[in-house]
Amino acid sequence: MKRAVVLVVFLFLFLNNSFSFLENNRQSLSIYIGFFNIDTKNLYSYPKEVINLLYEPLFTVNQKENKLIPVLAESWRIYEKGKVWFFKLRNNVKWADGKDFSADDVVYSFADLKEKGIIAEKVSNYVVKIIFPDFTYPFYGRLPLILPAHIKSEYRIGTGPFYMKEYIPNKEISFEKNIYYWRKDKANNQLPYLDRITISLENRDVDIKKIEEKDLKNISSYERDYNIYNLGLDFLSDVLLINQNPYAPIPKYKLKLFQNVNFRRALSHAINREKIIEKVYWGYAGIRENPIHPLSCFYTKNIFEFNYNLDLARNLLESLGLRDRDKDGYLEDLSGNKLEFEVLVNHNEIVRKIAEIIKDDFEKLGIKLTISDKNNINIYLYQTFNWELILTRYDWGIYPEENSNVFLSKGDKHFWFPYQRRPYFDWEKELDILFNNYLVGSNLTTKKINMYKLQRLWSNKVPLITITSPYVIYMAKKDINNFKPDLFLGPLWNSYELF
Repeated sequence: MKRAVVLVVFLFLFLNNSFSFLENNRQSLSIYIGFFNIDTKNLYSYPKEVINLLYEPLFTVNQKENKLIPVLAESWRIYEKGKVWFFKLRNNVKWADGKDFSADDVVYSFADLKEKGIIAEKVSNYVVKIIFPDFTYPFYGRLPLILPAHIKSEYRIGTGPFYMKEYIPNKEISFEKNIYYWRKDKANNQLPYLDRITISLENRDVDIKKIEEKDLKNISSYERDYNIYNLGLDFLSDVLLINQNPYAPIPKYKLKLFQNVNFRRALSHAINREKIIEKVYWGYAGIRENPIHPLSCFYTKNIFEFNYNLDLARNLLESLGLRDRDKDGYLEDLSGNKLEFEVLVNHNEIVRKIAEIIKDDFEKLGIKLTISDKNNINIYLYQTFNWELILTRYDWGIYPEENSNVFLSKGDKHFWFPYQRRPYFDWEKELDILFNNYLVGSNLTTKKINMYKLQRLWSNKVPLITITSPYVIYMAKKDINNFKPDLFLGPLWNSYELF
């Protein structure tokens, strides 16, 4: 009798918990990450939130530990000092239309990389050999998404947990569950849990939202109904560009100052980053003085820092012979030229506010700054070169390779003097050497040493001034389970286990 009672109680508790789980288990979820539009025939127009729902890579990466995590590839072997990789693929994966995933899809996905010397060869249905021309660690920053070889018209179907059902420009993108998805939970239940996800293109009431900078001051008002997730510094940062191009059509006395490292150091010391964080970002940002993100395994803290110090900035300027000779409140050089510069900004409210703070601090030093709004700053950067200072924002990404066009003197994003045939400054030559040594090195320790040296040299020579990075913050309704947003992978990297 007692055993029967215990069994009844057990069944009651089990069923009650199961029904409770089902009652709380969402069938759908909506998210807002900011306004954008896509072209379903152009994969490069997709943000990572869309990519995460549709497609999966061979593996993902734990950035801090620098470890590879299996996804479509369940294992791999490495030969010839990292130049040859054999990937064993999962044999239980299907595309969202029910077709089998195989090595043919991987070979197809790598086809465009042949011109770069990266070749994928089919060994068997579920084994692929990938050959690299050199081991530019971490090579995974250059690997393509795995796409279906049998679909070449639109990018709506992948091996991911969802497929794209409908796209309504300016309104929303809707995704439905991939019923063939290969993952299962620990209880052997088919994933994903959700039936549908909608990415709203309108800033409205949704289940998950990336907090935009204009809403930072209102974060506390959301805390009753939402959990707040602060992921730390964005990959994007605010930067002040300084024109050092000897062929730029700007006054020679200004160019001479811009090319002087102590002048650039003085400007960096004169920027009150803490005030920018407080007044512009409501405290939800951090100081950024390094192009390499702290999340990267190649990041180092051992750099020259530029704390807000107007006295030190004045001393540096005075060492260059810059004084207020006519007592009008502004500095002049030895020839009597007044320190008066123009800073270009785009039509961005955040950038404009930062420019106003910098203007006030420069005025305290005796530097007059005029702020000019421009519709297309790229015309000045890459065509006319007719600019003095530019305040803008730049997304540095996570991999150093993503910034090769910034670090290398020949690069188009070597903002202060792009497209060089050979390095103009000696320190640029050293930057080139360090970055190229990083690229071709096969030893991780050696690569780190080169990147550490590059960061220290960069911070010492101040080719441009990095200022602040906003925090990436998401809010999610409190009844959402398993939401684990990741700065690198995005908010929907584990969409298959959300409920």
